[in-house]
Amino acid sequence: MPLTLAAKLLYSTTRIRVFTESGKVWSGTGFFVTLKPNPNEDIYFVFSNKHVLVADEKATIEIAFHLDDGKHMPSNKNIKVKQEINEKLLIEHPDKDVDLCAYCIGPIINNLAKDNIEVFLQSVETDLIPKDFSMFDAIEDIIMIGYPKGIADEVNNLPIVRRGITATPLSNDYCGEKIFAVDMACFPGSSGSPVYIYNNGNYIDPRLNARIIGKTRLFLLGILSSGPDIKDRAIDKNNNVNNNILIRKEIHLGYVIKSEEILKLKAEIEKTLNIKLR
Repeated sequence: MPLTLAAKLLYSTTRIRVFTESGKVWSGTGFFVTLKPNPNEDIYFVFSNKHVLVADEKATIEIAFHLDDGKHMPSNKNIKVKQEINEKLLIEHPDKDVDLCAYCIGPIINNLAKDNIEVFLQSVETDLIPKDFSMFDAIEDIIMIGYPKGIADEVNNLPIVRRGITATPLSNDYCGEKIFAVDMACFPGSSGSPVYIYNNGNYIDPRLNARIIGKTRLFLLGILSSGPDIKDRAIDKNNNVNNNILIRKEIHLGYVIKSEEILKLKAEIEKTLNIKLR
């Protein structure tokens, strides 16, 4: 049975874990993107945040892959691959303030193929990026796919799906930056998660002021990068405030880099690799 559109979204992400030489460990989310310099060649990448993949010391990356069942479908098996992060394979968004980067995983896939290990990849297509963010309503239902706090279905190697709404209009650049805010539970580990509009057969088109029935709408809106938090004073069992201890709390808001920034990263990949992508 072919994968449904929703299932394809689940198989497009991977949990990333980074281990530094000094012993630091963190996790994040990445999603697969396949770029084509010509019809007969594919270059495979994982897209994520800079703060997930760029370390200030020597580090090792671990990426989880689904194995192909021999019929170009995912099997119930997976493999985790660890390798030292190669800076030559890491391409950062040209704007230092845009928390987005790409890591080329072609060498990993090629090495696995030499051992007769074929992975199953479901790539996120760049044509899912909206051409005009003004086409959306002021409030939209959204989903995010990733690994909050590193949580995953370990047996099936599948991510966690969260649902929320846009907290600021998509047509606006929040605080003058190419981001928007979402009302959704966002935690460390979710960084790098793709954020989508996915309406299966029922949605409002504000341009027509009408409900559309019987059509599916899917757009890649952006990539979660961060979120605001608050710091509270600790209180002991007698309700006395301890001013020496601060507790950090998420407030279930997140900041999402608009997906149009992926196109600028794609241009940087072309420049760095000296290729022309289709």
